[in-house]
Amino acid sequence: LAAVERGRAQNLIDMVTRMNSSTREVALRTMRPIVGADLTREVDTLVASLRASRTAALSYLIAGDTLFTWLLSPSGELVLQAPVAVREAELNLLVRSARRTFGADDARSAALDPDELAAVADSASLVGRDAGDDWRRLAELLLPADLTTKVPAGTPIVIVPHGAIGLVPFSALAADRRSVDSSGARRTVARTGTTLGVRNPLRYTPSFAALRASERRARTVVARVTPTPA
Repeated sequence: LAAVERGRAQNLIDMVTRMNSSTREVALRTMRPIVGADLTREVDTLVASLRASRTAALSYLIAGDTLFTWLLSPSGELVLQAPVAVREAELNLLVRSARRTFGADDARSAALDPDELAAVADSASLVGRDAGDDWRRLAELLLPADLTTKVPAGTPIVIVPHGAIGLVPFSALAADRRSVDSSGARRTVARTGTTLGVRNPLRYTPSFAALRASERRARTVVARVTPTPA
C-alpha cells in the first residue's frame, strides 16, 4: 500500500506543478513522500488519523487484469483482500453500464485518463446488458464479502479509488450480503437490501496522503482563526 501511495503522491505532485507558486509549494511540502522511509511506518502515519477516529477505508488498485483492495476497519486493522482477477475492459464496461442507469453515461466532474474507457467507447457494447446484474457484479468486485461484519452501520468510510473506479457511485452499491451460492468451481456472492450510501457515510480522496495533507491544513486554518481567550 505504501508503494501505491507513493505512486499516487507523485501523480498529484505532477498535477499541482501547474498551480500557482504559493499553492504548489504547500502541496509539494505536504504530499511528497520521503525516499528511503520505512514503508510500514509510512502507511501507519498516513492512516493514523483514520484509526484515531475509528474511520474505515477502502483503497483500490487496478493492475493489468487484477484488482487489489485494502480494507481499513474501524478497529485499525489494515488488510489486503484476496486479489480479484478481472480484465480492465470488463470493469470499465460494468462502470459504464452502471452509470447509464442514472443517465450519467460518461459525464465527468474532472478530466480523467482518456484511455480509461476507450475499450468500451462504442455504446453498442451496452445493448442487451442487464443493469441489475452489472450493479451486483460491481458490488461483488469492489466491496469485501465481510465488509458489513468488519464495518458497523454508521461508520464513516473513506474511498480511495483508482482509474475508472473513481466513476463508480459507491453510495448505490448494495452493501448487505444475502447468501453465498456455489455452483461447481464458480462462487457467487449475492447482495441485496441496504445500499452502502444509506448504511455508511462516504468520503472520497485521491490518496491517503492527500487526505492527511488536507486535514493538517484544516487544523492549521482553525488554529489561526480561533481567538485566544483574554
